[in-house]
Amino acid sequence: MKALREGGATVLGTPAELAAQTEVVLTALPTEDIVKQIYDDMGAVASKGQLYADHSTVSPGSTGAARKSLRSNARASSMRRSLAVRPAPRPER
Repeated sequence: MKALREGGATVLGTPAELAAQTEVVLTALPTEDIVKQIYDDMGAVASKGQLYADHSTVSPGSTGAARKSLRSNARASSMRRSLAVRPAPRPER
């Protein structure tokens, strides 16, 4: 983290701190448990107009859980109606 900070990056303490300060959140996380943990944290500060894109290689159920966290924890009740989270299309075999 020190090298990133010295290179000019802003280093924040939690996913929620990041989500509260940006319009677009891109994630690529290693496990379903971490996806759930991160999206639960960010959901507490999610607001209308933000875009969340998860690129993790996890089950579609994990994407659904992330969507549920964002919707249920959203600060603005109007966001619950406007939030759209869709899994990426799966390649045909």
